[in-house]
Amino acid sequence: YGIEKGQEGYRGYEEGADLTGKIAMIMRFEPMDEEGKSLWATRGPWTAKSGFSRKLKSAAERGALAVLLVSPPGAADDRVGDLMVAGRGSRSYVHIPVLMATSDAAARLLGAAGVTLSLMDLRREADAGGVVRDLGCEIEVNAQIADEQLSAENVIGLLPGKGSLASKYVVLGAPLDHLGMG
Repeated sequence: YGIEKGQEGYRGYEEGADLTGKIAMIMRFEPMDEEGKSLWATRGPWTAKSGFSRKLKSAAERGALAVLLVSPPGAADDRVGDLMVAGRGSRSYVHIPVLMATSDAAARLLGAAGVTLSLMDLRREADAGGVVRDLGCEIEVNAQIADEQLSAENVIGLLPGKGSLASKYVVLGAPLDHLGMG
């Protein structure tokens, strides 16, 4: 899962883990039970540890050339089959290519690369304790992102007060140039 430190002593990287020259395959979310639900969350489906920012930074800091972010099989989350669209209002966490794959696509990629472990086997290893495993295969990443300049108008609304509040206004803003995280 690419999580530095988690609950109950969970460590996603052993001391001195080096990803220099490697493509890091990181699973979305966080360690889960057999039903695909978080082992750590007490409110909501996942904890903050499941977020992308720290996971991607950790891989980049350890020298990864790229990250393949994979939806783990069996996760109890409606987003498991969704891929994020690059650059849609999101910020850049790292300056290495980050690609995303569904469980099915990742399983096919691993099979084509000659990896004998299933994606579910790898997920269960990651669920039990952080694991950095050399899968003993080579893949090539070829990615291009094109920036496109767009013009956007900001929207503002003024609601004048009434009665004793006639000299006051409520200002509403909707900045279309930075809509947030996608």
